[in-house]
Amino acid sequence: MLPSAPKILTFHYFHPDWTWQDIAAEVGCSREWVRVVMTAEGIWSVKSGKNPTVIAKRVCPACGEPKRSDVKHCRLCANTLRRVPRLTLTCEMCGIQFKRDKVEHEVWKRRGGKLVFHNNVCLGRYAGQHYGYAVHPENIVFGLLARQRKKGGDPQ
Repeated sequence: MLPSAPKILTFHYFHPDWTWQDIAAEVGCSREWVRVVMTAEGIWSVKSGKNPTVIAKRVCPACGEPKRSDVKHCRLCANTLRRVPRLTLTCEMCGIQFKRDKVEHEVWKRRGGKLVFHNNVCLGRYAGQHYGYAVHPENIVFGLLARQRKKGGDPQ
């Protein structure tokens, strides 16, 4: 059984000059497992040096949640902190009002978008009602035949 993360982190805390190999030998696991635990806690090894060093925790300064290393905030905080104009739109299918970035909406319109849906479920329902079997009932027969062939039944 692999040692727990607190045990590995305790050894790193009391012996910051130890390598991951030293910690692994003391705890009784592989160096790779120590690396996995340290990375999950935001502790990385400096490639040029021998000893692991705390570089920077990959956490958002606003909320403390994990974030990518190349950005300042996590995605949720970045969306709330940025100053991009947002539009209030109404879903064509269910009538729910929702917000969308103005730039995103303009790009969507330039690409030929005409109707607005707040998620893919409403888009699918709209497509089913306006382009599916409800509009073309003659296709229902073809769908039934295909399902019977799939089940192995004999279509009549």
